[in-house]
Amino acid sequence: MKDWQPIASISTLRTRARILQSIRAFFIERGLLEVDTPMLSQAALTDPSIESFAVIHKQNTQGYLHTSPEFPMKRLLASGSGDIFQLCHVFRAEEQSKKHNSEFMMLEWYRLTWSMQALMQEVAELIQSIFASYSQTAPFLPVSYTTYQALFQKHLEFDPLLITVDELKAIVRSGLPVEIMVSDAQWLEYDKDDWLNWLLGNYIEPKLGQDELCFVVDYPVSQASLAKQSPQDSRVAKRFECYYQGIELCNGFEELTDSTEQRQRFQQENAQRAAMGLAEMPIDDRLLAALPSMPSCSGVAVGIDRMIMLALGQSELAEVMAFTSFNA
Repeated sequence: MKDWQPIASISTLRTRARILQSIRAFFIERGLLEVDTPMLSQAALTDPSIESFAVIHKQNTQGYLHTSPEFPMKRLLASGSGDIFQLCHVFRAEEQSKKHNSEFMMLEWYRLTWSMQALMQEVAELIQSIFASYSQTAPFLPVSYTTYQALFQKHLEFDPLLITVDELKAIVRSGLPVEIMVSDAQWLEYDKDDWLNWLLGNYIEPKLGQDELCFVVDYPVSQASLAKQSPQDSRVAKRFECYYQGIELCNGFEELTDSTEQRQRFQQENAQRAAMGLAEMPIDDRLLAALPSMPSCSGVAVGIDRMIMLALGQSELAEVMAFTSFNA
């Protein structure tokens, strides 16, 4: 293959195009409106675990490439759009790997009045429909559900909602089944959620959804700044993720509509960023102004490149993409 040629075969790219057409048909048949929002914004995500690409304007003012179309889509919801979906490219400044590309395609949609449970069912129906049509090895995917708390209790034998950061460090020091190097800097800088994410990614996620779609629900509130708090347990939020073959495919919420609470969460995340030596991100005041008008809803974002990769039985994102960030 020559340097200028696409990485994926033309045959694969034709299949990818058909899958995108199938996704659009899935939502159009269900009455959702396809929308198109800007990739460039004056505001950015404050989440310390996600970094935005900054863009400098001629006037020396700064904008950001979006990490998700969530904020403008919520402004559309608040304006009376009804149920909506969007397929778009998003950008995240993170390490390049077989499962990560700094520019990737995201599918995001919102359902008015729907619960998290109803939306998870629709996520499963979408993924199952794609696999039924395009997968040679797994045309049908069963579905399972578990809680974030139960995962840690099953695989690492502790309660993530009760454990302290010092206890987490002691667990890592004591040695776990997989040998992973932990730098001195990590010992000093990691907070409780950092360690939980590290343990989840290294010890639990690879085991999830090997022969099924595995939905994980009820994440800690501190890991779900855009989701409603659970009325049953104030320690957790109405957030879910879906895994297949150890790979995260989606992230969804019952959406927070309290603008005061949302501003406080953004401010808390910016404080975390500052403590970590990261730049604070400009808060989206237009989103906050829109939230009181936004109807009750649930929303979800799906990584389309990952879904296509798994449906076609490939092992790297590059095998289902024309070009990656390093050969565009």
